[in-house]
Amino acid sequence: MRKFKDILQSADRRIIVVLIGATFVMALYLYQAHPTFFLKRFAPPVEQRSEWWDWYKYLWEFGVMFLLWVVVPMVAMRKLLGCSPRNQGIRLGDWRFGLKALAVVTPLLIPVFWLNALNPQFQAEYPLTKLAGLSVGTFVLWELCRVVYYVAWEYFFRGYMLFGLERRLGAFTAIAIQTMASTIIHIGKPEGEMLAAIVAGVLFGVLAIRTRSILYPFILHWFAGFFTDLFCLLNAP
Repeated sequence: MRKFKDILQSADRRIIVVLIGATFVMALYLYQAHPTFFLKRFAPPVEQRSEWWDWYKYLWEFGVMFLLWVVVPMVAMRKLLGCSPRNQGIRLGDWRFGLKALAVVTPLLIPVFWLNALNPQFQAEYPLTKLAGLSVGTFVLWELCRVVYYVAWEYFFRGYMLFGLERRLGAFTAIAIQTMASTIIHIGKPEGEMLAAIVAGVLFGVLAIRTRSILYPFILHWFAGFFTDLFCLLNAP
C-alpha cells in the first residue's frame, strides 16, 4: 500500500491547484453566493421588503460569483503557478475564426432558444427576476448586469479549469472535466437546460481551445442568456 506521503509527492501541482481549488470555490458559491443566503443575512423582514430585493439578491450572487470564480482563481494561478491571465484565455486570440464561429452558430441557435421559451419550465425560470420585464430599460439594465455573471462563468470554466488543465491532461480531457463541472452546477435548473449544458460545455470548450480565448464563448453564452430571457418574456402567459 502506498504511503500518503508518496501519493502527495507524486501529485501534479497544477492539477491540484485547479481541481481542488475549483471544488472549493464551487462549494462556496453554492452557499455563500446563493440569493437565499443574501436575503437571510442582509434583507429586512419580508413585510418590509420592496420588490427590488428580488433584483438585489441576484446582484449579490453575481458579485460574489465574480470574487470566487475570477479574482480568487486568477490570484491563485498567478501566485502559485506563475500563470498569467493571458495564458488563461484573457486575450483576443484568433479573432477571425472567433467572429466567423459566432456568425455561423448564433443564428442556428436562435430557433432553439425560441422553442425553449415555449416550455413552461423555462418561462418560470427566466428571466431570473421578473422585474427585468417591467420595461425596455429594466430589461437592458438586467442584461448588462448579467455580463458580470457570464464573465465569471466563462473565466472559471474555460479560463481557469480548461486552460489550467489542458497543459497536463490534453485538450480533450480538459474539455470533458470542465463540461462535467459546468453541467453539475446546473442542478435545479430545467431538465432541458441541464442537458443543453453538456452540449454547451463541449462547444464552448472547443471554441476556447481553437481561438485560445474565452472571449468568444463568453459572447455566445451571453447571447444565449439574452435571447432566452427575451423569448421567455415574449411568450409569457
